[in-house]
Amino acid sequence: FPVWGWEITDQARSGSSPTGISAGEVDLLITAAGNSITLFEALILNRRSRLLTQKHVNKITSYASFLDRYYMIIYYTGTPSRFNTTWNNYKIDVAATPFPAKFAYNLAKGFEDLSGKFVDVTSLRIAKSTHNTIEIYHIMIDLGR
Repeated sequence: FPVWGWEITDQARSGSSPTGISAGEVDLLITAAGNSITLFEALILNRRSRLLTQKHVNKITSYASFLDRYYMIIYYTGTPSRFNTTWNNYKIDVAATPFPAKFAYNLAKGFEDLSGKFVDVTSLRIAKSTHNTIEIYHIMIDLGR
């Protein structure tokens, strides 16, 4: 999108890695005029994995803690019959994640399910979680079909 001054890069170096030793590798970073405007973190789940979910959702806090909006892309590769269960467990695991204070999960708002806004879509789940004034959009795609 160079017309708008936007650049989309994958595996961009930003912030710090989970170990804190070097810069982190953002799965997808969108910048406008050289300023980061949002980032995407992706993970592959074939079943519930609390540690993997929490590790990935916490990565965004170390990559760029100054953004207002982040996106989690979850590629579900398990059996189709477990898709909804894995989605529900993913939301539970995110809510239970020990976030830094700036990213504290808003229990009162919980997850706002946005999936119903997309008609005739059975292999996609979308929700928004609020963390103080920060929004994280969670998009789970069923690739097990």
